[in-house]
Amino acid sequence: MTDFHDYLETLLKGQFAEAEQTFAMERSAFTFPEAKNQWQPPRHFLIENLKMTWKVEFEKSTITAKNELSIISKISNLKVVKLHAAELEILEIKDQNKNKLFFEHDHEKHTLFITLNEEICEGGKVTLMFNYKVNQPQVAGYFIKPNSYFPKVGEQFWTHFQDDYARYLIPIYDHPSYKFPVEMIVTVPEGFYAISNGELLSQKKNKNKTETFHWKQEKPVPAYLITLAIAKYEIYKEKSGDLDVYYYAEKKHDKETVYRTFGKTPKMIAFLEEKLGVKYPWKKYGQVCVSNFIIGGMENTSVTTMTDVIMHDEKAHKDITFEGLVAHELVHQWIGDLITCKSWSHGWINEGGATQLQNEWKKFDLGEDEYLYEQFGKQESYFNEDKNLYRRPIVQTKWMYGMDVFDAHLYPGAAWRYYMLKHLVGEKIWWEVLSYILTQHAYTSIETVDFQRAFEVITGNNYDWFFDQWLYKAGYPEVKIKCSYNSEDKQVIVKIEQTQDVEGTPEVFRFPFTIQILDQNGNKKRHSNEITEKIHFFYLPVESKPAAIELDPDYAVLMDAQIEKPIDMWIHQLKNGSNVIMKIRAAKALGKKATIKAVDALSKAILAEEFWGVQAEIATILGNLKTQLALFGLLNAVKIQDSRARTKVATALGNFYQEKNALNSLVEMLNNSDSYFVEAAAATSIGKIKHENSLKILVDHLPKIETSWTEIVLRGYLSGIAATEKKEAIDILLPYFEVGKSDYCRREVIVHLAKVGKLCKKEHPEIKAILEKTLLNDKSHRVIRATISAIDSYDDASLIPQLNQIEKMSYFHHFKRAAKCAIRTLSKTKDRSELKSIEKTVEELQIENRKIKERLDKIENDISKSK
Repeated sequence: MTDFHDYLETLLKGQFAEAEQTFAMERSAFTFPEAKNQWQPPRHFLIENLKMTWKVEFEKSTITAKNELSIISKISNLKVVKLHAAELEILEIKDQNKNKLFFEHDHEKHTLFITLNEEICEGGKVTLMFNYKVNQPQVAGYFIKPNSYFPKVGEQFWTHFQDDYARYLIPIYDHPSYKFPVEMIVTVPEGFYAISNGELLSQKKNKNKTETFHWKQEKPVPAYLITLAIAKYEIYKEKSGDLDVYYYAEKKHDKETVYRTFGKTPKMIAFLEEKLGVKYPWKKYGQVCVSNFIIGGMENTSVTTMTDVIMHDEKAHKDITFEGLVAHELVHQWIGDLITCKSWSHGWINEGGATQLQNEWKKFDLGEDEYLYEQFGKQESYFNEDKNLYRRPIVQTKWMYGMDVFDAHLYPGAAWRYYMLKHLVGEKIWWEVLSYILTQHAYTSIETVDFQRAFEVITGNNYDWFFDQWLYKAGYPEVKIKCSYNSEDKQVIVKIEQTQDVEGTPEVFRFPFTIQILDQNGNKKRHSNEITEKIHFFYLPVESKPAAIELDPDYAVLMDAQIEKPIDMWIHQLKNGSNVIMKIRAAKALGKKATIKAVDALSKAILAEEFWGVQAEIATILGNLKTQLALFGLLNAVKIQDSRARTKVATALGNFYQEKNALNSLVEMLNNSDSYFVEAAAATSIGKIKHENSLKILVDHLPKIETSWTEIVLRGYLSGIAATEKKEAIDILLPYFEVGKSDYCRREVIVHLAKVGKLCKKEHPEIKAILEKTLLNDKSHRVIRATISAIDSYDDASLIPQLNQIEKMSYFHHFKRAAKCAIRTLSKTKDRSELKSIEKTVEELQIENRKIKERLDKIENDISKSK
């Protein structure tokens, strides 16, 4: 499963954000007091088969269901069968002999206890026959119809069962450790197409203007991977070898658009089959697009459900593709579906595997630079959550809801564990281990220990140490590294000191470490050792002073490193680094030095660099410096070729408070005709620099904005208008929050209203009322989720009761957690208002200090030249 991230990253706030964070409390705990250890449930029976016969009625938004659940006893005296069921109108339950069975349905605890007429011995079988209705479901099954909030959607019905929502539509044991074959016979209105797991056995038209579809999934799956999607679909069929590959999309999406998104799927399947050494394990592979999907994609066995947002046009395709999402959900057909985590505590196996292998596809398809840059993005995402929110082990056994652990630790953090294991054992063996796991545990559920044992079986080595520190404990090495050259002894000395000091984090991590030394002629020599101590020294003989010292040149170790090296070595590494990561590290180091020499090197590199990702990182670094020299470097880069890098340049220019030259360049970028993203970023930055003309420029341009994919350009303008922090912005933003406006805009406008409204609560008390009303009454899933974040930033503790209401009443586990986190934030006693009130003063002082520092650097530079 993947959630959908913002298309434009949150703009960095620079030094003020750092000051604000030091003023705030430290990391919060991952768990709340109500959390408890989650252990494997008892297995008193096995599910042999589930057969569902459903009639789905759109007019009434109801499902009439007759299910047959066959189970096999694992104990000698099975009398009471415990299942999960929530908000189902169960009319009766019978056994295979048509005998009625007594049952007790605890709606609050989502449990269903069925008393059999006689005990069943071990190995004995019984079939439970359910007759029930689902009336206007609020969760798990979604009837999508045109309404005032979404006037342009087509009629659809789709399901989503992860983490444990199957119980809202199916009486079942709703846990990933229970797997079973599934059969779905579903009757729908004529003209609609119904898609489910497995193979389509039949499709027939009925006399009453309905159609019946019969799908059968022979191999076992857990409840959360059962699916049903119904709409008026256009069906596209491809082949990957002998496998049928389907794309299902509404007819409003043309073939070119569908193939722009899904076209590489057959090649992805062939790649994964070859690398994993395991054939695609299901009868078909389908990808179906639905409206208003609550996440990005869901890997239902043999047919992935995806948000139709991924249907993007050619112009958007220059800046963003969804091949990563497509590859991620496809990987899950092996890692997550063929083998499944036994509980969400071990969900890293599913999500870490899919997140890493989607990048392995990117390496095959686009090359090493893109591969490493995505790996870098994974690291930054994981570090951001770890440093700013909470730190937890990857294997987290204590939680309230399974969805609690679906975070950056579970996705990029876990992917990095896969990635480090790949470097530890070597690529060839790594793929062999994955193949072994998939073969040995096919169609079963596994735990972390099973994963670990596979590495030990294939390699013959013990990896207790790795799994203990990297999976069962929290964090990663936080290191200070100092590189120096001793001319007398002709030695390079590298000191590595681990400084991590957080409860639950190993005091000393064990990891392999490589140093690459480049001499003045460009010759390279490597030195490797295993770090096992808090302080480790490398004493490396060299013939002369090296031109560069590259640390961890293969980017094989997850670590947060502060590296001290001479500036000339950093400049050499920026120009000639072995890979894009070495160049990015050099750029970051030079950004921290911020001298004339360092900024000059960055300004030249952003123009000379060939890879867009390095250009983008340099742009961000220059933007954070906020100096005139950095601004000059960015202004020279506003026309660099790759629009993805140009977007970052536009974003970086937003950090130059009231700079007229920055404003002029951004206005020129507004007319960018080849990229939605550049124009959107420029509009946002025009607001951020808070020039006296910023608001007028944006408002004047509003009528000229053309429709764009997901209204990303308009969203950029609205973000810029909010960023001016002028009171007038509220009246400009409010019409874009009206019911019926673009949902993409509404979910962002509510956040903007909260941030601006916080600055003028007396003049605009209606913002608080809007937040409260939206939180409790809005019909958009994503707008409600955004409102929880908005209330957090609005910083008004009187809204805690409304958050409490959402936490208690919402069906969505991620809503519950978000609400609890917001309540915790609003309950903090420390007042940040004083710090906020001096924000502009801080920004102005920063600019003055930078100018003084530049003058001093110039004087020092002139003196050194004169010598």
